[in-house]
Amino acid sequence: MIASAGNSVGARKFSDAAAGESWRAFDRLPPILRAAMCQLASDFCATDILRSFDKIRLKHGETIATRAVLDALLRNEREEIEEFAAEQGYLPHVAAGVSILRYGRAA
Repeated sequence: MIASAGNSVGARKFSDAAAGESWRAFDRLPPILRAAMCQLASDFCATDILRSFDKIRLKHGETIATRAVLDALLRNEREEIEEFAAEQGYLPHVAAGVSILRYGRAA
Protein backbone atom coordinates (compact mmCIF):
# COMPACT_ATOMS: atom_id res chain seq x y z
CA MET A 1 0.00 0.00 0.00
CA ILE A 2 1.22 3.46 -0.87
CA ALA A 3 -0.08 6.60 0.79
CA SER A 4 -1.88 8.86 -1.63
CA ALA A 5 -1.58 12.65 -1.83
CA GLY A 6 -4.72 13.05 0.29
CA ASN A 7 -3.03 11.25 3.21
CA SER A 8 -5.29 8.23 2.81
CA VAL A 9 -3.94 4.79 2.15
CA GLY A 10 -5.08 3.02 -0.94
CA ALA A 11 -3.79 0.59 -3.50
CA ARG A 12 -1.98 2.29 -6.32
CA LYS A 13 -0.17 0.63 -9.15
CA PHE A 14 3.51 1.50 -8.91
CA SER A 15 5.39 1.69 -12.19
CA ASP A 16 9.12 1.29 -12.07
CA ALA A 17 9.53 2.28 -15.72
CA ALA A 18 11.27 5.47 -14.62
CA ALA A 19 13.62 3.51 -12.37
CA GLY A 20 14.42 1.15 -15.24
CA GLU A 21 15.14 4.08 -17.54
CA SER A 22 17.52 5.55 -14.98
CA TRP A 23 19.43 2.27 -14.70
CA ARG A 24 19.65 1.94 -18.49
CA ALA A 25 21.04 5.48 -18.68
CA PHE A 26 23.52 4.71 -15.88
CA ASP A 27 24.72 1.60 -17.74
CA ARG A 28 25.33 3.64 -20.92
CA LEU A 29 27.67 6.11 -19.17
CA PRO A 30 31.44 5.66 -19.37
CA PRO A 31 32.91 3.73 -16.41
CA ILE A 32 34.63 6.80 -14.94
CA LEU A 33 31.31 8.68 -14.77
CA ARG A 34 29.53 5.68 -13.24
CA ALA A 35 32.25 5.40 -10.58
CA ALA A 36 32.08 9.13 -9.86
CA MET A 37 28.29 9.04 -9.50
CA CYS A 38 28.59 6.20 -6.98
CA GLN A 39 31.11 8.15 -4.89
CA LEU A 40 29.55 11.61 -4.94
CA ALA A 41 27.89 12.95 -1.82
CA SER A 42 25.11 14.40 -3.99
CA ASP A 43 22.57 12.29 -5.83
CA PHE A 44 22.35 13.06 -9.53
CA CYS A 45 19.87 11.67 -12.06
CA ALA A 46 21.58 9.30 -14.50
CA THR A 47 19.22 10.20 -17.34
CA ASP A 48 20.12 13.90 -17.00
CA ILE A 49 23.82 13.07 -16.86
CA LEU A 50 23.53 10.87 -19.96
CA ARG A 51 21.61 13.59 -21.81
CA SER A 52 24.37 16.12 -21.04
CA PHE A 53 27.09 13.60 -21.92
CA ASP A 54 25.49 12.73 -25.28
CA LYS A 55 24.99 16.39 -26.19
CA ILE A 56 28.67 17.21 -25.56
CA ARG A 57 29.90 13.92 -27.07
CA LEU A 58 28.18 14.55 -30.39
CA LYS A 59 29.92 17.90 -30.74
CA HIS A 60 33.34 17.31 -29.13
CA GLY A 61 33.88 13.56 -28.78
CA GLU A 62 33.76 11.10 -25.89
CA THR A 63 36.97 12.11 -24.10
CA ILE A 64 36.08 15.79 -23.86
CA ALA A 65 32.48 14.95 -22.96
CA THR A 66 33.58 12.64 -20.15
CA ARG A 67 35.92 15.25 -18.69
CA ALA A 68 33.34 18.05 -19.03
CA VAL A 69 30.58 16.07 -17.34
CA LEU A 70 32.92 14.86 -14.59
CA ASP A 71 34.07 18.44 -13.94
CA ALA A 72 30.44 19.60 -13.82
CA LEU A 73 29.48 16.84 -11.36
CA LEU A 74 32.38 17.68 -9.05
CA ARG A 75 31.68 21.41 -9.29
CA ASN A 76 27.98 20.91 -8.51
CA GLU A 77 28.82 18.68 -5.57
CA ARG A 78 31.28 21.23 -4.20
CA GLU A 79 28.70 24.02 -4.55
CA GLU A 80 26.03 21.95 -2.80
CA ILE A 81 28.38 21.16 0.08
CA GLU A 82 29.37 24.82 0.41
CA GLU A 83 25.71 25.84 0.42
CA PHE A 84 24.88 23.21 3.02
CA ALA A 85 27.84 24.34 5.15
CA ALA A 86 26.63 27.94 4.95
CA GLU A 87 23.16 26.88 6.10
CA GLN A 88 24.46 24.66 8.91
CA GLY A 89 27.17 27.06 10.00
CA TYR A 90 30.05 24.61 10.06
CA LEU A 91 31.34 21.45 8.40
CA PRO A 92 34.82 20.37 9.55
CA HIS A 93 36.21 19.42 6.13
CA VAL A 94 34.89 22.64 4.55
CA ALA A 95 36.38 24.74 7.37
CA ALA A 96 39.70 22.92 6.98
CA GLY A 97 39.67 23.40 3.20
CA VAL A 98 40.21 19.72 2.44
CA SER A 99 38.52 17.51 -0.11
CA ILE A 100 36.24 14.55 0.51
CA LEU A 101 38.01 11.19 0.72
CA ARG A 102 37.39 9.17 -2.45
CA TYR A 103 38.07 5.58 -3.45
CA GLY A 104 40.34 5.12 -6.44
CA ARG A 105 40.93 7.81 -9.03
CA ALA A 106 37.45 8.14 -10.55
CA ALA A 107 36.74 11.53 -9.00
